[in-house]
Amino acid sequence: MKNREDHHLISPTAKLVAYARTKSDIPYSQEISDAVGAESVSDVFSDGLLKEQLPKMLYYLSTMTEARYKAIDREIQKTGLKNVLELAAGVLPRGLIMTEDSSVKYVATDLAQMIEESETVLSGILEKRGQQRPNLYFKEVNALNLDQLLDAVKPFGNEPFVISCEGLVPYLTRDEQKILAGNIVKLLSRNGGVWITSDIVDRENRKKTIAAFGEGFGEILKSIMAKIVQTTNSDTTENSFETPAEAEAFFGGLGFKIEKTPFYDDSYAFSSLNIIPDAQIRADVADSFRQKYIWRMSVK
Repeated sequence: MKNREDHHLISPTAKLVAYARTKSDIPYSQEISDAVGAESVSDVFSDGLLKEQLPKMLYYLSTMTEARYKAIDREIQKTGLKNVLELAAGVLPRGLIMTEDSSVKYVATDLAQMIEESETVLSGILEKRGQQRPNLYFKEVNALNLDQLLDAVKPFGNEPFVISCEGLVPYLTRDEQKILAGNIVKLLSRNGGVWITSDIVDRENRKKTIAAFGEGFGEILKSIMAKIVQTTNSDTTENSFETPAEAEAFFGGLGFKIEKTPFYDDSYAFSSLNIIPDAQIRADVADSFRQKYIWRMSVK
């Protein structure tokens, strides 16, 4: 696939994830979901699925959303860094939560329409609570544009920072992934820091995760993925790596030192598991996330 100019089509998936996040105990999730009408967006993506299949689809989306969010938070905290650049932030609550600490600087970035909506929604939540966050920034950024990225990190001065993203890389073609990685190498080479992401997906691991949700779930997921491809013009399966080794060779060859830690390591409450009624499936899903990894990459 060639590089595309229609990345704005990806943005509605941020609202689908916002709705899935309401099934967790992550702060601000319900407020954000209500503000962007996330539940109605989820109905669009689930169009064509049988009514009885929808809860099963939510099991997957909600547990995946919560696990990757909390695992990235865990890894950011481990760095001890106080500066965070979020790529394709959508309507994540991370900026609201992290900037409760006035020593943190958090820059949320996304494409024009999405970041404008995000700023309106998140600033509105703060206004209702009578709060201000001068350490929370919103920047229009296409992550493939180095100049926009360089502008976005200006609040950090010469200090090192974390680059985080969840749900961006799988929507990029392999050529675009290479451009993104190159831009991140340039950013981290200037200031120091680390790239933390849940986005390095391989088909081998994905099959294991899907299997944990029980017999027949693969067909349900296939239905909604077809809808996502139709809506976003991006095939996340096509863009994923075949094996973990292939992914490591790709990013290692672009100049990264790679460390990996499990999505779930029992260090946080995995609250969305509770929406799954079957105890064995809950156990299998939790175990599958112990075998799925957050990547932490620094420049060699």
